[in-house]
This record gives sequence, C-alpha cells and structure tokens, in this order.
Amino acid sequence: MTQDIKDSLLNAKDERIKKRQAFSRNHATTIALSVNQPGWPKNTQSTRIILKIFDHLITKMFKITGLEHYRSLAGDTVFYGLNTHPKEVKNQTVYIETNHPLGRFIDIDIYDANQTYTRQMMTLPQRQCYLCDAPAHACAAMQKHSVETLRTTLDKRVKIYLLDALSEAAAMALRKELALYPKFGLVSFHDSGVHTDMHAGHFLTSIEAIKPYFKDLIAHGLQSIDVDHLRELGKHAEHAMFEATNDINTHKGAIFIFGSFLPFYTQAILEDKPFSEALKKMQEAMRELIAYDVDKINEEGPASFGEQCYVNYGILGIRGEVKNGFPSIQSWYKKHPYNDYQKLLKIASVLDDTTIIKRTNYETLRKFQYDCKQFLKTPFSHQAYTNFSDYYRNYHVSPGGAADILALSFFLEMTDFLLKNSP
Repeated sequence: MTQDIKDSLLNAKDERIKKRQAFSRNHATTIALSVNQPGWPKNTQSTRIILKIFDHLITKMFKITGLEHYRSLAGDTVFYGLNTHPKEVKNQTVYIETNHPLGRFIDIDIYDANQTYTRQMMTLPQRQCYLCDAPAHACAAMQKHSVETLRTTLDKRVKIYLLDALSEAAAMALRKELALYPKFGLVSFHDSGVHTDMHAGHFLTSIEAIKPYFKDLIAHGLQSIDVDHLRELGKHAEHAMFEATNDINTHKGAIFIFGSFLPFYTQAILEDKPFSEALKKMQEAMRELIAYDVDKINEEGPASFGEQCYVNYGILGIRGEVKNGFPSIQSWYKKHPYNDYQKLLKIASVLDDTTIIKRTNYETLRKFQYDCKQFLKTPFSHQAYTNFSDYYRNYHVSPGGAADILALSFFLEMTDFLLKNSP
C-alpha cells in the first residue's frame, strides 16, 4: 500500500467518523454496519455482497427510524437509527457476528450520542479471527496471517455462502409452493389433488434429490457459463428425481426453469446487475438451445406431449417462458401487492401451460386463462377463490407449469435483495 493510499484511507476514516457522529446526534441508538476487509481496496465484489446480506438481515430484525448508505474509501457503511436501547441492540448484533456463517467478516458497531458500546464494556466474548479461533485483535497485532490469505479466505467463504444459501432458497421455494392450498388440482400437503399417482412425500423427496443440482448450477454461475453443460446438469437432475420418486415426474418443469435461470442470476449477483440483466443474459444464452430444440421437433417430430403442443398449437410452454424472459412473472412482479393465490392466478392467466392441455384440452386452457384474468379484476375473497379452485379441480385442471413459475417467484422474493436495484 503506497503512502498516498494510506493518507487517503486515513482521511476517509476520519470523514466516516464525522458522518457517523452527525448521524448519531439525531437517533437514540445508531448501528454502523461495515465489512471487516483487511488491506486495500476496502470495497470489492465480496464486500458488496456481504454488506447487502447483513443490511437485509438488520432491516428485518429491527424497527429502523433512520437510514443512510455511505460510500467511503475506508469501506462502504450503512448507518441505521433506532429507538431500541443500545445494550439490547449490541447483544443481538454480537449474536449475529458470532453465529452467522459470514459473521466474522462484518462489523456491527453500536453507538448512542455519547459513546460506543463495545464487547469489553458489556463483558461479551471477543471477536474471533477469520482463520482460527484466537482473538482477532491478537492475530492482527502479531500479523499472524498475511493480508492476501485473509482476503482470499473472505472471497472463498462468500462464494461458499452463496452456494449454500441460494440452493436452500430454491429448495425452500419449491416447498413453499407445495404448502400452498387450495390450488386447483395440484398436489399439496393437504391432499394429492387430481394426481392419484403421487403425494406430497414424493415432492419432498424429489426436492432433496435435486437440491445438489441447484448447487451445481449456482457454482456454474460463479464461472463462465456453458449452456451445453447446463443441459447435462439438467439430465442428471432429472435422473436423480426419477430415481428418488420411482419414476414419478414431480419437478421436470422446475428443473428446466431453475436450470435455465440460476446460473445467470448468480452471475448478476456477482456483477451487481439488476434482475432485468439476469433475464437478458439468460435469454441470449438459451436462445440457441431452444432454437435447436424447435428445429429438432420440426425435423424429427415431437418426442413428448409438450413438443406435440408446439406442433398442434404453436405453444412452447416452459421453453417459451425461458425464451421470452418469464413474461408470466415480469407482468406483475414487484408491481402489484398480490397474495400467493393471486400470484398463481396471474401466472396461470399468462402462461401457456401444456400440463393443463395434457389433462384436459386446448379449449380448457384458454377458458382457464380467461377466467383467471377475470377473477383478478375483483377484490380478493378467500371463499370465492376456494370455490374457483374447486370448480376447476372438478375439471381436472392442474396448472403444474404455473406452480413451477410460482416457485421461481418465491425464490426471487427471498433473494433479490442481492441484486442491484431489486426489481
């Protein structure tokens, strides 16, 4: 680190202190959130992700009365104002620093207008080092670990965290969709709907079987993305699903949806891009693959019911959703305060769901889409929705494609704070 950088860093630290002091004068308690990044530069891809993770966590945990995002060469910082007593806040934030998988990399400092609330003054455990269980200040004083090693460790653990957190979020989204009831003829924890060959246990088993595949997809998004490799991962996931369910198709559509989207979503997180950019990259990359599938259908004829729908009606189903950037989500996501039932209806009103045609016919799909649109125009009533669901269940309507897209929307709701300017 050159002397010029050291001087700039010292000046930035002084300015950050002044900013925090000014902020603290207007709030009973102040939280200052920053990343504990050794060396230079202080702001990196990894520190940005860490700051977003803990910013999201703190805003969920506390009632925030003031907020300021402060850019600084000394490390970007978020200031929060609270009316909660600083000692109570300190106890809760020390728990986060100690127990969160990335807690050792974050500094959550607590102030009032007069003092800093330290671990020492509250007889709380000392911070531990990135790499060992020794006190962090002791390792720093002795320069026990090189700056390069510490920075490499931080970067590595951020990527491990993304692998674990995003794959679990994808699995949780599928579980949440399964829990929703009523929802026409779809399987739920309540019953099997119109599916006499499967039950919720098959879906839970399938989710666990394909979850490692989600992690592989996310890992692929951490590097250069190869669409042919994504297709191979999809085949492996389908094999794992069928093996786990004794040849019952529970999540074939979901595998294609998440398989197409997760790598580009992960890449957008790393590059600090918005949701729209993730969709754009996915569309560009998947266009050739889908065009290849369409050409194959035209040359060799349909090999599945979904492909038969393309031949008969020009419907691409889930392939069309990926090709067009999930229009059944983009038409409403973050724009309307729909409840989960309304989200399903909105998706179903837009999606050309081939699973409905398979169990009924093309005319029923079009009538169902129209009725979903009309239902959404009226104030929501749970009883009216239940009646609507029961009516179409009696006609064996099971919108499996819409359910898979709904799960994707649940995944976005859990994770889109990691993107730039969440949609």
